[in-house]
Amino acid sequence: MKQFIEDTKLLLKTDKRFWGAGGFIVFVLVFWSLTSSWRPLPEVFEEKVMKIEVAPKTNAGPLLEGLHESLTSLTASNDTLKKDITRVSRNLETKQEEIDWNVDQLVSRLSNMSHTLDSITKKVGSREVKKMEIEQRMANRSKAGKRK
Repeated sequence: MKQFIEDTKLLLKTDKRFWGAGGFIVFVLVFWSLTSSWRPLPEVFEEKVMKIEVAPKTNAGPLLEGLHESLTSLTASNDTLKKDITRVSRNLETKQEEIDWNVDQLVSRLSNMSHTLDSITKKVGSREVKKMEIEQRMANRSKAGKRK
């Protein structure tokens, strides 16, 4: 134990870290003693609330009449806009129905045409169709050769 105490004394005398920490503590204590006290807390003021009574104004009548007139004109314009929107939506619905009807007709015509073509190809046969395609190509080539 005696050796431990002597080692600690020697360490305190020679180690610069202990001297730096001690100097810092002394500096803080001196600075704190010179300022003499901490800053006081800021004062909190109590809020006071007062109720104010407002007397009714005598000129509120014309103001209310003006507001009423503007609101009635706005509702009238709003109603006309609603009528226009419903009319336009009805027109769009009828146009959509016409388009759907036309598309249905086109689809039925195309299906009839494909059915007719299928029946023709069955009757004529696939060889005859190939011969006809070759003949058309040859005719197109001969026309193109004559043009040059």
